[in-house]
Amino acid sequence: MQPDVAAAAKAGGLDRLKVAQLKAYLKENHLPCTGEKEVLAWRVRSFLDGEDHHVDGANPWRLKLSGLRQVVARKGLNPIGTQDELLERLIPHLKENRPPPTNTAATPKVAATSTSSGGSSSGSSLSMDSLDSPHTAIQVAKEVIRLAEGAKYVEILRLLGDDVSASSPVGPLRKAYLKLSLMIHPDKLSRDYPAATTAFQALVHAFESLTRPSVEEPRRSSAKEKAVKTVARSNDGCFRTHVLCPRCKVEWGQNIEGNPPYFYTFMMTAAKTFVCSTCLLEFGCMSAIHLCPHCRKPFEYSPSDYHRKIMCGNRGCSSEFGFWLYFVPENVLDALRVEVKRSLERKLKEDETKRRRAAAALRRLGTQTPEEHAKTQEKLFIAAARRVPTLRGIL
Repeated sequence: MQPDVAAAAKAGGLDRLKVAQLKAYLKENHLPCTGEKEVLAWRVRSFLDGEDHHVDGANPWRLKLSGLRQVVARKGLNPIGTQDELLERLIPHLKENRPPPTNTAATPKVAATSTSSGGSSSGSSLSMDSLDSPHTAIQVAKEVIRLAEGAKYVEILRLLGDDVSASSPVGPLRKAYLKLSLMIHPDKLSRDYPAATTAFQALVHAFESLTRPSVEEPRRSSAKEKAVKTVARSNDGCFRTHVLCPRCKVEWGQNIEGNPPYFYTFMMTAAKTFVCSTCLLEFGCMSAIHLCPHCRKPFEYSPSDYHRKIMCGNRGCSSEFGFWLYFVPENVLDALRVEVKRSLERKLKEDETKRRRAAAALRRLGTQTPEEHAKTQEKLFIAAARRVPTLRGIL
């Protein structure tokens, strides 16, 4: 059975095979056998392509889902999705960026050798293919330990070529950290390098050191006459930055909305979402558009930046700035904690309800004909539309 299917795939004749033949081939190779004929044929072609483009010495279809996600992320692709979705991104990438393995056994050695010869002069000249080499990963782990001994935390995050600095926003710092953590993680490297745990701990410490907010000395309460530890800072060099709605681009937090000034702190720390007074979109700091107070251009923001001074990263702008910290009354904080907890519980319940409904719908659709499936989709659309206030009177 297998030679016939493989030959048909190479000749482009999988469409002429029966579903039973495709399923038998997939079953013999321990691959998923569910789906329509087009999906089955795609799996066969993708599996055969994977035989010519191995990753870590194996066909990508043979990798566990967790390992497959790591490989996809290592290649700079989106690691979110099902096995089919991940392989649909990975295998075409391998075909475009790596030749078939007629002499691939020598390729990793060449990459590792070139890296080792030039590693002393440039720690960030690693190619994407060289990241697959255990030898290169060990070199990087050793360099992390060496740099950590000198507290050179920025240089650690630059090892794979990321152009970051101590004033970079958290986003680029996190991206550099994640790339390194995938490469030198002890679960992957400890068998070949006993000090992998030490290197990983040094990497974590470097990331934490560059992103933690500065904390002032504890202040003493004269009423209770004891030290009270607080996270406090001055507002020197800080601004109430401009925050725009991601939908209508109107500035949030204007006086017309009637919000107290400390709502800015709630927004920037991701403690609360707000509704745009213009377009009624509910959004928070992660989806909002943030403008640099100096160049007035957008920049990438994370709540972890709130207690730091950063640079926007836009070309021609090199001025640091911080974010204004407003005083929030204690009773307001207590009310906010209750509100956030209730909101989170409500959203979790809503998400769980949506997941159950989707699972039930999939079970129903699995036993329906195409005509019944179309009618069900129409009913689901109408039911969802009726939950929208502006459509209740129409449907």
